[in-house]
Amino acid sequence: MSEIKVFVSYSWRVERETGIVAELEQHCSSRHLHLLRDNNEIKHGELIQQFMDKLTGGEQVITVDADF
Repeated sequence: MSEIKVFVSYSWRVERETGIVAELEQHCSSRHLHLLRDNNEIKHGELIQQFMDKLTGGEQVITVDADF
C-alpha cells in the first residue's frame, strides 16, 4: 500500500503551544498517510514559497487553526 501525501498548513505559534501537528503526524503515519510539513520538507536555504506552491496545488490539505 502506497502512502498518501497530505499537506498541512499551520501556525508555528499554535504548534509550539499545543504540539497538535506533531500529534497529527503520528496518527497519519499509522494510517499510511505522509504528512508534509514545511519544517520537514524544506531544506536549509530553500524558499518557503516553493513549498507553499506545492501545498496550494495539493490534492489533500489539512488546515490547523486555533483561537486561544
